[in-house]
Amino acid sequence: KRFFIPTNMPELKQVIKVIISFFAGKEQKQLKSDKQKIIWHSPNWDCFSHFSFEEFPRLIATLKALYDKKQVITINRGGQQQESKIYDINFDELVLVAPIRNSWQFNQYIYPALLSLTQEYNKDCPFAIKKENIICVNDAKMPQKMVIDVNNVFIPTQVKCNKKYLVDAMEHLRAFYYDENFSDGCDRIYISRAKSAKRFLVNESEFREFLESKYGFKTLYMEEVSFKDKINYLSRAKIILSLDGTSIMNYGYMKSGGKAIALRSENFAEYPIDYLFGIEFLPIIC
Repeated sequence: KRFFIPTNMPELKQVIKVIISFFAGKEQKQLKSDKQKIIWHSPNWDCFSHFSFEEFPRLIATLKALYDKKQVITINRGGQQQESKIYDINFDELVLVAPIRNSWQFNQYIYPALLSLTQEYNKDCPFAIKKENIICVNDAKMPQKMVIDVNNVFIPTQVKCNKKYLVDAMEHLRAFYYDENFSDGCDRIYISRAKSAKRFLVNESEFREFLESKYGFKTLYMEEVSFKDKINYLSRAKIILSLDGTSIMNYGYMKSGGKAIALRSENFAEYPIDYLFGIEFLPIIC
């Protein structure tokens, strides 16, 4: 809950709608119901690399654990471990509280990933939920939607750098979106940041032409590539090259044995991608 003062008429109208929804909204009634729910929420959901290596893997891990009816450890506020419980989950009724819909990140990669976990789109997934049970909210300030009151919830723990959970998540998405008839792949891919607001090459055009003409790289602007095509490009690539940061983190969708070349301006802490994904990481300080 965050205090927010509207400063103009559109914001005031939106605040009124949100307040009404607290008491009469369909989503809020569903949140207050006794149905079991997963609150899958984090301030990092709007960053592709954090989504790929933190947010989605912990959602997959939670769904699998609930499906397998493994022990779920609950921790009280004092930090003391309470008795572990085994929950019987009805996946037809399980509700997923996810990030808000009106963002380009949601359309670009969050929603496509969520579809792989729905019964309507992935009938082979044993822990899939119903698409209608995905409720989108936000942890941002009003007047955007946010969680006000919710009952009977599970909250996924963090799984960063845990090889098992990260690899499980990548393999799940590859299995769902991989297209054997995809014909536009290339062994060498350059992921350009020319259309990004920050961290891009000043000599982008010359560098891109050099890579394409001499070394046969294919240039991709990930902002323009669908999530399905992204996975199909990266699953077939043997080498990807980009600026260090979120763009180069696309290596997580490559198959083991590939190479990721990162251009950087200085030394950074290394992410253990060789251990996690079997990808050789080659940083180059420019």
